[in-house]
Formats: sequence, structure tokens, C-alpha cells
Amino acid sequence: MQRHEMKVTILKDSDPAEYFFEAGRCYKKGIGVEKDAIKAFLNWKKAAEMGHVRAQCMVGICYDKGFGIYRDPLNAFTWFKKAADAGDPDAQYHVAAYYKEGVVGNQDRQLAFFYGKKAAEQGHVDAQFFMGECYLHGHAVSQDFAKAFAWFEKAADNEDPEAMMTVARFYQNGQGVQQDFYQAYLYYRSAALFDDQSNEANLNSFYCLGICYEKGIGIPKDLGQAVACYKAAAEKGHADSQYRLGLCINDGRGVNQNTGVAYYWFSLAAHQGHSGAKSHFMSFNYFDKAPSDNSHQQSRLNEQENPGIDEQENKLSF
Repeated sequence: MQRHEMKVTILKDSDPAEYFFEAGRCYKKGIGVEKDAIKAFLNWKKAAEMGHVRAQCMVGICYDKGFGIYRDPLNAFTWFKKAADAGDPDAQYHVAAYYKEGVVGNQDRQLAFFYGKKAAEQGHVDAQFFMGECYLHGHAVSQDFAKAFAWFEKAADNEDPEAMMTVARFYQNGQGVQQDFYQAYLYYRSAALFDDQSNEANLNSFYCLGICYEKGIGIPKDLGQAVACYKAAAEKGHADSQYRLGLCINDGRGVNQNTGVAYYWFSLAAHQGHSGAKSHFMSFNYFDKAPSDNSHQQSRLNEQENPGIDEQENKLSF
């Protein structure tokens, strides 16, 4: 018998609520039994009815997601609220989200803030990010960039890549904290190195890191590194990175000049609706003739005339 199975068996008599909670986990994860969402839900519900706080939160999640039971937001909220009022941080965050979105009634930003703060103070990373957003946008509280930065920084320190990106922008723009381009670079780099290399925050971080290397923001210019960063995000479909990579290849900056390859990256970005890439893509007229010899010179000229060369760059105030 495996250690976890022995633990569950021992709990059956000594702590029935914990037993049913652990049994639910076993059915969810397939530990010693076949995975079974319905049995997972039923065991958690038994534990929840005995007052097991974590089980109450899990029952809420089941009703929220439709896991092992039909989806029922009102029942989900009821169970989340029980667990939240008993101090469970995950449940508190869910309650905050329900109040924020008005899932089972009218929106209530004050109660969303109240429960979000309780979860955030217990180290719940999503709640910490939520608190940062509240102070950033003035939701339920007066707008306060310094407090927003403090909460985003807590979430970033808890390895939230979106929070890392946000903290980087705060440092870059001197918003709520003294402007520091090197710190901005470090946070962009941390987000880029995060394990999940497919989410939006990670791809944006590679793009922003590429901008730092290309323009020497916080660090010396390194066009080779800029190209590498753009390529990492471009290969995963990031339109802004595809466009910047196309510019670098078209101009021969940090990489060998190759108009055909540049055209390829411009075309990918253009098909995603990138306006800058569309103009380059259309100007090439690639299938009728090779791009003109002065194409990369024109690309340089365009960039000099338009330092905010695409939408994302303007947002980032580079």
C-alpha cells in the first residue's frame, strides 16, 4: 500500500472530514484509484458538509467549473462564501472575483476589495495582483500608484509573470516608484525566463526585452540579443515581435540581411492585423518582383521618422 493510501485509510476513523477531502483528491488525481470527477465531487461535498474548509472551497470550484456536477454559479458562490468567511484565501479570492464581476448579483467593488485584500494578505498571488489593479484604477479605493506598485511587486515576487511585466512598466515609466530602466530590464528578463513560455505575458516579455536590447534601455545595446528575443516570441505567434524581427532582418541589424526572410515575418504579422507589418508586406509586391534594393534603407528611414514604431511600443512609452 502506498504512503498516501495508508494516510487516507488511517484518517477514515480518526478524522472523517479529512478522509473524505483526501478521498476527493485521490479521485481527482487518480491516486490509487481511477480518475472520477463525480466521485471527487461527492467526497468533497461530504467533507464540506462536515465543516472542512478546504473541501468547501473545492465544492465551490466544482460548481464554478462544472467539475463532477452541473455548473451552478449560485451554489459555487454559497460554498466559496462559507470557506472565505472561515479564512480560506482561495475562496476569498473567488468571492472577490464574483463580487467584482457581479456573477450572482450586482457588482460590488467594495466587497470585492474587502475579500481580495483578505486573500492578498495571506499571500494569494492572484489576489495580490487584483489589489494592485484596484489601486491602479481606483476601484473601491482612491487611486494610488505607489500602493498599486507595492501589491504588483508582491505578486511578482511570488513568480507571477504578468505581475513581473507590470512592475517592469512601473519602473520604466517612473509610476509609483522612482524611474529605473535597469530594474525594468531585470523584471522583463525575469518574466521572459519564466517556465511557462507560451502565455501572453511571457511572449510580451520577450518582445519588451528585445526592445531593451535593441535600443539600449537599462543595458548596453546588443542587436544580436534583440533578434534572439524577437525570434523567441515571433515563433510562437507574437505579432509585434514578428514585425520587429522583420525590420531587423530587412535592415541587417543583429543578423544577416535577407529581404525574403524579412518578408516572411512581415507577412505573418500582417495576417494578424499588425498595421506596420501590413505596410511593409504590401510594399514588397513580392510575387511580382524582388524587393527594391533600397528597401532596407527605407525601413531605416521609416523607423527614424516613427520612433514609436508600433502600437505595443507606444503603450510601453519606449
